[in-house]
Amino acid sequence: MSSLIDAARSISHSLYPVNLESVGLVLYVEELIANLSHKINISLQVMSGYEKKDLFVEVQLYRIIQEFTTNVIKHSDATDIWIYIKDYPENMAVVISDNGQGFEYEEVKKGMGIKNIESRIKSMNATHKWKKHFQIKEVV
Repeated sequence: MSSLIDAARSISHSLYPVNLESVGLVLYVEELIANLSHKINISLQVMSGYEKKDLFVEVQLYRIIQEFTTNVIKHSDATDIWIYIKDYPENMAVVISDNGQGFEYEEVKKGMGIKNIESRIKSMNATHKWKKHFQIKEVV
């Protein structure tokens, strides 16, 4: 029983980005980029004036970016990923693009990665588009 509790605690800690609350989304994404830089070129562009969001929103956005970059590395044969964070007075947008082999969203089987991304977007009452790039819009 003790081993099971320890395993559950370990999983829980790995799911929650502990330092995100103190350093914020942008620095945490920069750390993710540094950790992945040996696998793929990733650039981050943040619109000036970005203001820290609610912790729940920042955790969801971080996990979406993390899931997306993981999927690109595993499946797309991309060499580059671009992440744009645009903060507007009424909402914000996150655009994630890559130069990989892409897929037709309507035709592909939705694996856990896509399902996780879409679940997180829904939990924020946000909208998204899958095109030649992935875009999260209207996060309030």
